[in-house]
Amino acid sequence: MDEAKLKADSTRTKILEDSFGKAAIRDAYTKVAADQYAKSAIGSPVKIISAKFVQEEYSNYKSVRLVWKNISNKKIAGIKFSWTGTNAFGEPADVGAGAYGSIGGGFDDDVLGVGKTTSGTWAILSRDGKTITKAWVTEVAFVDGSKWKVNQ
Repeated sequence: MDEAKLKADSTRTKILEDSFGKAAIRDAYTKVAADQYAKSAIGSPVKIISAKFVQEEYSNYKSVRLVWKNISNKKIAGIKFSWTGTNAFGEPADVGAGAYGSIGGGFDDDVLGVGKTTSGTWAILSRDGKTITKAWVTEVAFVDGSKWKVNQ
């Protein structure tokens, strides 16, 4: 077998290994996201009203915009969020942090009164985001010093 053929086979093998490795990690992160989303939906003191990608005016990149409401009976001092999204092909999109950008996140530390609604936008510089598939609250700090976390 000639050297060029061996090199081509080796390159193909490396690409497949990288692809399967990335897919496995992405799948694991997707499962974590689904679990946290489900737990957050049950007990979160904050309700996500809307989540979407927004096009930046100055570039081809996209940001994430969330609208949320304090549904607890306490004033909120800070909130941590996470989200996942897909691209035009229905594949995981680049949404910020996490393995290969498959889970993004941000926080807000403005006081939010009981029953109040507000919003925020995070410049995550997504190149391929089309749809936010899940957005959830991972932690809430209340003005009284108490906290709520998604895994409690």
